[in-house]
Amino acid sequence: MAEDNSHLPSLRHEPQLTPVAENSLPAKCKATTLKYCPTMDLISLVTEDDELRVFRLNGQKVFGGLFKGDPYLDEDDGGGEIRKLMWKNNGHLLAVACADNTIRIISAYSGKIVHHYTAYEGQSGADRSVKVTCLGWGVNFTDSKVAQQQLKDAAGQISVEDLLSSMELALLDIESSLPKLSTLPATGSDDDVFSSRASIDAIFHSAGRNTNDAVDVLLVGFDDGTVHLRIFDCFEIGSFQVGSSVGPSSSCRILQHASHPLSSTHALLASSHNDDSPDSLHLLTLDLRFITRSGKYLSLLAHKTTQLQNLLRYINQVQRQVELEWKNAQELPARYMRSINEDLQEKCHCDFVTAAYHLVVTGDCFEPMKEFLVDIVGERVGRLLLEAEYINR
Repeated sequence: MAEDNSHLPSLRHEPQLTPVAENSLPAKCKATTLKYCPTMDLISLVTEDDELRVFRLNGQKVFGGLFKGDPYLDEDDGGGEIRKLMWKNNGHLLAVACADNTIRIISAYSGKIVHHYTAYEGQSGADRSVKVTCLGWGVNFTDSKVAQQQLKDAAGQISVEDLLSSMELALLDIESSLPKLSTLPATGSDDDVFSSRASIDAIFHSAGRNTNDAVDVLLVGFDDGTVHLRIFDCFEIGSFQVGSSVGPSSSCRILQHASHPLSSTHALLASSHNDDSPDSLHLLTLDLRFITRSGKYLSLLAHKTTQLQNLLRYINQVQRQVELEWKNAQELPARYMRSINEDLQEKCHCDFVTAAYHLVVTGDCFEPMKEFLVDIVGERVGRLLLEAEYINR
């Protein structure tokens, strides 16, 4: 006879998930590009028309846009297609891999492109036949034994994440004694990354307090078994082949990347294919021993070199701004004079000198002359006075 257990409470509990927010997209998104920021409530995705979108949990759009391919190549070559997204472990930067094998590092605070470089180049520039299949971002301690000892001494009171965010500089940092760089006028180009204070701070002070204790590693994997490595966002280590470890006659495709701060070994999941056997998965290990063997000097050198590159980039943009201002200062008066002379010839049948003499002698001002003096000259002088007052402050 069966026992009646209906009076007992059920041991099976259905999971209850409470929706936090909901948002409808104007276009479908690529499921593999949906990424959640590890430190901020931001969600990044790519729509089917290859537009990057970053939202808050309440559905508000933070930033986004389309990326054009190489301007020297055809527009229909798919260079602007976004294939991979990956947030940095601190959530400050977002790496975007495009079909033209370029990597764009975007600031989460400003939405501006902080770095832009090519991760794979053939003998004649960017090779479009090779595709990005993996994008990973990790961090490694320069001295894992010291970090492990600190975790052990803390007796479980701190985690690896706490250790990454609380380390102090081993060497003196002189950045605090230097004046802050001023923002530059916006130009509307992709290289316009110095137009806001948040963007400048993200570029020059992104490494923060753990510069000499940990190294950020950005790994890009391709479908031919090539792996491209960079540290500190843009300091290039190089590219090398890992596909030979799965067989000389097979094609290797990098799929996933995983790492841990206390281990210099990075794990890669790859698939291989050849004519004799079907597709198979392989777990490859990549040991970056140069990080731990170089100690704090590698991270210090890479960080300072990266800052020097960014500073040269800033100086280059300042130089272009100065050249543009000088060019405008030389051409603008001549352009204004040509314009007023054409208006005076058309409406009053005289030139600027005659109209100015007429104004001085009779006190009567021709209408084109009046518009020029009030709208153009007056506005220009007022702008110069405001700029002079701002400089004096």
